[in-house]
Amino acid sequence: MSRLAILVNYRSAHGGLHDHVRDQVSFARRLGYDVTLACPSGEFATEMSMLVDVVETDFNHPEETATAVLEVATPDLIHAHPGKAREAAFALKERHNAPLLVTYHGSRPETLTAAEPAVDIAVTVSDLTRRFILRKTDIDPARVVVIPNAVDLDTFVPASEQPERPSILFASRWDADKQFVVDLTVEAIEAISSEERFAGVSVVVAGDGSGLANLQEACSAAKARMGGTATFECRGWMPGTDLAAAMAEASVVVSPGRGALQGIAVGRPTVALGSKGYVGFLTGVTLLKGLDANFGSGGIGPRQYPQGLVADDVHAALACVDDEGLRSAYRVIGDERMQSAVEQAHARVWSIASTMRS
Repeated sequence: MSRLAILVNYRSAHGGLHDHVRDQVSFARRLGYDVTLACPSGEFATEMSMLVDVVETDFNHPEETATAVLEVATPDLIHAHPGKAREAAFALKERHNAPLLVTYHGSRPETLTAAEPAVDIAVTVSDLTRRFILRKTDIDPARVVVIPNAVDLDTFVPASEQPERPSILFASRWDADKQFVVDLTVEAIEAISSEERFAGVSVVVAGDGSGLANLQEACSAAKARMGGTATFECRGWMPGTDLAAAMAEASVVVSPGRGALQGIAVGRPTVALGSKGYVGFLTGVTLLKGLDANFGSGGIGPRQYPQGLVADDVHAALACVDDEGLRSAYRVIGDERMQSAVEQAHARVWSIASTMRS
């Protein structure tokens, strides 16, 4: 049985990156790999330790992390994610020459390390990020592979009924790196609570993070403006089943990245935001752009964003709650991104990587 080492660093307790790695661990176990996971201490590490060997680390000392991984088991493959985890993966590969894959989640400067000789296969979650790497480096295009995020279609199932009252669900991680998403959500809440075209529309905010206080303040102000005629509430972080239920209860989902994909799977008209740019209501050409950019890595940059666009898109999405053509397109996308399909993409790339040992 082959041993796979997965290294990932993060600064928040929850988020799409955690879900991505959770999927990777599940895929690897089903494919017959023994897994060693190196990650920071906390709730996620505790959860994963029930399934695989976990090395808890802050990644501040790459060599020490590499030693800790090797003390658990010698990996046949290494799969890392950006940030400090990538540096530890480089140290691990230098100590033990196993093939190295690195997944890059966006078009950031650190993504350019994809071209470093230590990286055998660079994996991106979007075509946009793949083009960024090819444009900025001289890496062989054959070594840059796109594997998108997966969606759990057993949890995020198409909603069978429309909600009795129109409502908008805003779902995200609300940390400092999502400030643009926070700002757009506050803008949308203010519009929903003050413009006649949104009369009677309620708002639910899901997620946690350092920016949540801004959203709580916006919801409180919205309640005051509406005088009790609509609800505006922050429910905190929701695990998968709770989030799926909240999406099914909403008329429209507004979310970046994986959350937008989950909204699509539930069949709700979805507006995609991004920390680096605004995407918009996912229909027509904008839906193609969302697919290309992982529903948040591209779009209109913050400096080019015209104020009021998010409210206009939310209003347009509300008008499409009964659009069977949109629901049909969303079903096709959900099927394409189902976990079994993305698992096979991982199986292929891990199998190929295993032949690269020098």
